[in-house]
Amino acid sequence: MNIRLLFLGLRGSCRCRMAGAFARRRALAGVSVTFATVEPDVSDPLVDAVMAEAGLPLNTEPCANLAEVSRNEYDVVVLVCPQAVMQLPLLLGRPTVVQWNLPDPAIFSRESE
Repeated sequence: MNIRLLFLGLRGSCRCRMAGAFARRRALAGVSVTFATVEPDVSDPLVDAVMAEAGLPLNTEPCANLAEVSRNEYDVVVLVCPQAVMQLPLLLGRPTVVQWNLPDPAIFSRESE
């Protein structure tokens, strides 16, 4: 079984990196997980700390840019924010597209300031 899974966010990388990290931890053999954003990668120190505490450090792999990964084929594309659907390009292989609107964890960093 080879399943190629892409988590796609719009800006920053918190949601897609978090979803990708959890998916990689739970994935069965043969499932490859990629995460990317439409706009440049931005990390959030609070999110990084929380994920490291959960045993899933996010600083080990940067989030790819959509332009870098759009040439690859995916079986499933998971859009983790509602705005990402407007930016989704035509992807090779006609993947199944799933909308999973995750709250932006960066709002918690902004609230704590």
